[in-house]
Amino acid sequence: YAEFGGDFMTQNCQGCHASTSPNRNGAPEDVSFDDEESVLALRERILARATGEEPTMPPSGGVDEDQRYKLEVWLSCD
Repeated sequence: YAEFGGDFMTQNCQGCHASTSPNRNGAPEDVSFDDEESVLALRERILARATGEEPTMPPSGGVDEDQRYKLEVWLSCD
């Protein structure tokens, strides 16, 4: 988390998925990525939405394939 995950989540996810975000842009209230524990608790959901053939998160794009691959590897490791 300290080497990759934290920065990735801050830059690409917490704009909508932080419990303190002033405008969640429709993100579900129960989906917040405030810390490593909350991210890992939702890892399967994140993998399904943010990696793979046709990722839907973040909806505005902006994450290159290399970063998506790193996210997939990071979330898949125990």
